[in-house]
Amino acid sequence: MLKKYFYSLLFLSFLFTYNINYSQGSTCAGATAFCAGGSSLTFPNSTNTIAQSGPDYGCLFSQPRPSWFYMQISQSGPISFQISQTSNSGTGIDVDFITWGPFSAPTCSNSSLSPANTIACSYSIAAVENFTIPNAIAGQYYMVLITNYNGAAGNITVNQTNSSATGAGATDCNIVCPLSIGANQQICP
Repeated sequence: MLKKYFYSLLFLSFLFTYNINYSQGSTCAGATAFCAGGSSLTFPNSTNTIAQSGPDYGCLFSQPRPSWFYMQISQSGPISFQISQTSNSGTGIDVDFITWGPFSAPTCSNSSLSPANTIACSYSIAAVENFTIPNAIAGQYYMVLITNYNGAAGNITVNQTNSSATGAGATDCNIVCPLSIGANQQICP
């Protein structure tokens, strides 16, 4: 009976953790860790949050309905991403972003989120955006802000497009799944 209770509790904890890891932070201070891990990451877009003042948002003339993330690099090299946003009906909707880095830890300071540390930025009307961190550095962190200009409810998908390329960098998935249940056993893939 105790064993059954333990596994039920462990399963519920996993589900709760899974939902937290794939939601987004509406402020920089609440940024959520993510990793590309060779597969797509899809999460609900933000529809009712307001951008905070502070950092230099580069090319983003407005920052409506922001979603904040950070990633840590596990393997140095170029990392290319594709970001797409669709409404709940599957229609493409405008997605904008900015990426800053590298940093020794996740950061929200105005002096760090500055033009000198901007990696890529786009404020186009496109529903699909691409960007590359040309020389991602192992152990370093990068901050990512994705906005929902249109405001329609839907989903944002982030995918590393060069994960199988020779010499490509990689993100560290241990920051989203640090739980271990013993030697050679982990709950997350």
